[in-house]
Amino acid sequence: MVHGRDSSQALVEREQLYDIHGHCLLAIDRVTLTELLLNELESLPNVKLFFRHKITTIDLKQQQIQAKDENLAERHCQNHHLEQQDISQHVFDLLLGCDGTHSAVRTSMMRSSRLDYSQTWVDILWCQFTIPAATAGSFTTPSASNGFSVSPDHLHIWPNNEMMLMAIPAADKSTAGTLFASLSTFAELERNPSQVEHFFMRNFPGAAELIGLESIRKQFEMNAHEPLISIKCSPHVYGSCAVILGDAAHAMVRFYGQGVNAGLEDVQVLFRCLNESEALDLGLGHALECYNAERVADAHAINDLAISNYWEIRAGVRSRYHLLHKAFEEVISRYAPFTGFVTQYSRVSFSNQRYSKISYHGHIGPTGDTPGLARLEDTFV
Repeated sequence: MVHGRDSSQALVEREQLYDIHGHCLLAIDRVTLTELLLNELESLPNVKLFFRHKITTIDLKQQQIQAKDENLAERHCQNHHLEQQDISQHVFDLLLGCDGTHSAVRTSMMRSSRLDYSQTWVDILWCQFTIPAATAGSFTTPSASNGFSVSPDHLHIWPNNEMMLMAIPAADKSTAGTLFASLSTFAELERNPSQVEHFFMRNFPGAAELIGLESIRKQFEMNAHEPLISIKCSPHVYGSCAVILGDAAHAMVRFYGQGVNAGLEDVQVLFRCLNESEALDLGLGHALECYNAERVADAHAINDLAISNYWEIRAGVRSRYHLLHKAFEEVISRYAPFTGFVTQYSRVSFSNQRYSKISYHGHIGPTGDTPGLARLEDTFV
C-alpha cells in the first residue's frame, strides 16, 4: 500500500500488487520466530543449549573453543572475585558460525586463512516507530480494519525520493514502522528534535497522525538510530571444520526483505551438501567445498540486489516511467508465458531460483532453459 497525496493534496493510499499473479509476502516478527526455533531445538534429545555463554577464544587448527559463562561471571563479580570455572573449553568437529554481523567465527577465519572481506557502511540510518492499534476516535486510514490503524493485509510505504517510511502490521494490531533516511537528515533532526513532527508531516502524509503527534518525537529520541551495513566475504568455510552462515557471511541492507530468508536458505543448502557427501562417504571437507562453491556467489548477488532495490521502494513505486516498465514486464509474464519470463522481484521473492542466476539475467529474465530466451532477453533488458 503506497501512501501520499493527490493533486488536491488530499491523503490517498494506493494498492500496488507485487506481481500480476497475486503473490503476497508473509511476515513474522523475529522474537516469535526465535521462540519457535528455540522451542523446537529444546525438544531435540541430541541438542544442548547454553545461554549467555560468550565465545572468548577460537582455535580453528586445534578445533577448540573457549566460552565464558556470563551467568557465573556476574555472580562472581558481585562477590568481588573471579574464578577459572567461568571459562569452559570445548572440542568441535564442525563449527557453525551463525553469530551475526560482527562474527567472532569469521574474524578467526580471517586470522587463520586467506579470506577476502569487504564491508560497506551505507549512507542511511534507520529508526523504528510504532503505530498503535486503533482506538475510538483515533486517526486511521480508509483501508484500516479489525482494530488496526492501517490495512492489516498490506506492507505500507510512504515513498520519498531521498528517504522512506515503511510499516508492517503486527499480530497485536499495532504496526511496526521504520524510517530510512540519510545520516545528514538524522543529524539535523537530532539537533532540532522539535522539527520531527513537521518533518513527518512534510515527507510522509498521514504518518505522523498514525504514530501520534504526542509520541512521535519521543519515539525518535528514545529509539536507536541504527546504521546499515553490507558485508561480503569469501570463502565461507575453513577447511573441513568451520562454516559461517547468515549475517556472519553476508549481512545485507534491509530493502529486499531477504535477510532471514537468505540465512535459512544457507542452512538448507548446507544440509543438502552434508547429506549428499555423507551418502557418498566423501567427508565434511567435500561437503563444505560444495557449499562454498554454490553459496558465495548467491550471497554476493542478494547483497547487490538488496542495495539496488532501495531506489525502487523509495522512489520507483511512484515513478510513472517505472510503473509503466513494470506493467510491461507483467504483461509479458501473463500473456506470453511461453517465453518463460518473470520479473526480477517475483523471481527473488516467490521462487527458489539461485540469487546469482537471477542477478545474472538482469531485471527481467527467464525461469529456465526455454529455446530462444537469450534473444528475447537481449531485446527486453
